[in-house]
Amino acid sequence: MNNRKKTISELVEELELLETELSKSAAEKTKLQQTIQQLKAIIKQLSSDRIKEKNVGEMQRRYEFIANNSREFMTLINRNYIYEAANDSYCLAHGKKREEIIGKTVVSLWGEEVFYGTIKRHLDLCFSGKEVNYEEWFSFPALGGRCFDVRYYPYYDKEATVTHTVVVTHDITQRKIAEEELKKHKEQLSEMVKTRTIELEKSNLQLQTEILERKQLEEKKEKLIADLKEALSNVKRLRGLIPICANCKKIRDDKGYWEEVESYLHDHSEVEFTHGLCPECIVALYPDYHKNQNFASNNPEQTETPIRNESTASPDKKYKSPTDDPKKY
Repeated sequence: MNNRKKTISELVEELELLETELSKSAAEKTKLQQTIQQLKAIIKQLSSDRIKEKNVGEMQRRYEFIANNSREFMTLINRNYIYEAANDSYCLAHGKKREEIIGKTVVSLWGEEVFYGTIKRHLDLCFSGKEVNYEEWFSFPALGGRCFDVRYYPYYDKEATVTHTVVVTHDITQRKIAEEELKKHKEQLSEMVKTRTIELEKSNLQLQTEILERKQLEEKKEKLIADLKEALSNVKRLRGLIPICANCKKIRDDKGYWEEVESYLHDHSEVEFTHGLCPECIVALYPDYHKNQNFASNNPEQTETPIRNESTASPDKKYKSPTDDPKKY
C-alpha cells in the first residue's frame, strides 16, 4: 500500500515536475517564437536595405551613365573650391583623367587669372543661394577657345545649407559665331541703309529743288500767258467788211457816221499815223519843189517827204448824210 502510495506520490511529483517543465517550455517557446519573429523582421529589414542599396546603386550608376554620356560639362565643387565630381566630357576637355581633377582646386586647374577674374565671383554668388547664369569664352587644352553658357546651381544638405555648387556648362560657340556674323551683317546692312538713305535724301532734295524750279517756271509761264492774254485782250482788230467811200475814202462806222480813215483806224486799233507825201502827190502839189530837189521817180527812198502830224483826225470830222443807208454798203 505504501509502495502504491509512494508510487502515486512520485507520480504526482513527476506530473507536477512535468507540468512545471512544460510551463517553462511554453514560456521559452513563446520567447523563442518572439525571437524568431524579431529575427524574421531583422532579416526582412536587412533584405529590404539590401534591395534599397541595390536600387540606390543602380540609380547611381544610371545617373553616372547619363552624366558621363552628356556633351555638357558637369562638375560638383564644394565651398573650398575643390572638385568633388566631374563627368567624362569635362575630363576629356581638359585632357585629364578623373582622378587628376577630383580633389584638386579650381584655381589649380584654371589658373589665377581665370579663377579670380571670372569663376570665383560667380561661385561665391551661387554659394549665397542664388542660381547663376552667364556666357564666357574659355580655353580648354583639348578644345581650344570656345564660348560656353555656364549655369551654377546651389546644392543644399539636410540642414538646408548650401554646401556645394553644381556646374553645368554648354558649348554655344557655333551659336555665338552665328550671332556675331548676324550682328556683322546687320551692321553692314544698317550702314548700307544709312548710305542709301543719305543718297535718297540728296535725291529728294534735288528733286524738290527741281520741282520748286519747275513750279517757279510754271508760275512765270502762267504769268506770261496771263500777260499775253491781257495784251491780246487789249489788241483791237479790224475784222469783217468796212464800208468806205469810193471817192473820198471816208469810212462809215457802226453808228452811220462818216469819218476819215485815220480817225477810224485810230479808234478801232492801236495804229499811230505819220503823214507824208508820195511822189505822185509831190509832183501834183509841189511841182517847183520837185524840180528843184530833182527827185527821181525811180528812187522811192528820196521821193517821200515826211510831214509829221501827231494828231489824228478829230472825232468832229464825222459826217452823216440823212440819206445814207448803211445797208447799201
